[in-house]
Amino acid sequence: MFLFKKKSKLKKVTEAGKTRRIDSGGRRLSYQVGNLQKLGSRSTQEDSFAIVNALDVNEITRNGMLAIVADGMGGMKDGKLVSEAAVDGFVRAFHNLDREDDIAKQLYNSVHQVNDNLHDKFCGVGGTTVVMVMIYNAKAYWVSVGDSTIYLKRNSGLFKLNKDHTYHNELYLEELYKDEIDKEQVESNEDKARLSEFLGNSRIGEIDYNLRPLKLEKDDVIFLCSDGISSFIDEKSISASLEFPPTIACEQLNNLIIQKSNKRQDNYTGLVISCME
Repeated sequence: MFLFKKKSKLKKVTEAGKTRRIDSGGRRLSYQVGNLQKLGSRSTQEDSFAIVNALDVNEITRNGMLAIVADGMGGMKDGKLVSEAAVDGFVRAFHNLDREDDIAKQLYNSVHQVNDNLHDKFCGVGGTTVVMVMIYNAKAYWVSVGDSTIYLKRNSGLFKLNKDHTYHNELYLEELYKDEIDKEQVESNEDKARLSEFLGNSRIGEIDYNLRPLKLEKDDVIFLCSDGISSFIDEKSISASLEFPPTIACEQLNNLIIQKSNKRQDNYTGLVISCME
């Protein structure tokens, strides 16, 4: 059983490069990494991403690996600059972590620090979402703000690890306090996709993160993506794509988006990390 900020089970949403080997406390895992980033139907790319230490076995052993996706908000000013600044801030925080201390708490605190820096630098007129996963000693730590997604594919299941910070969820919470839940009213609300949390704001009210690290297993796949993927491709198709090695998985996902030819296709970014013995 995994313990998260809010006591809940993993949310199962479906049925059914070079590798580097590290010593991970008795279990030996190696990782393959792939990435995908395209423009979609937008005129500018406002997503940013980073994978730190993916190809350095010694650094992975000593300090771990970091994967991060930041989706700059097109409806606000300087989305690309904000997402780049967010990635830079989290990379610096990763390098400054005390590996002997509580990593989950340090990652949580880094969100507030990066958010404050973004708000000061961009004066609250720019914003970005973020999903971030750190792998250390074959364990995964993650944090999330906004509507980008972290998936875990394990065995035949695809599990969504994080919660979307959108008005959609807030509407359902409001319905819970009424005599009857009106699902149709929630789903027809035009503002349901509006973000309730993002970086660059004056304050962060809610951060999704895991209190205890997630122990990784052989054949696990971690997939981080902006909503340009998770909102346009169904989970069954995502799960099927993640059956392949990371580079091919990214090609499969890109082909699915191209085939859909959605005129409203958002920028999209995805990072795939496969775990092997």
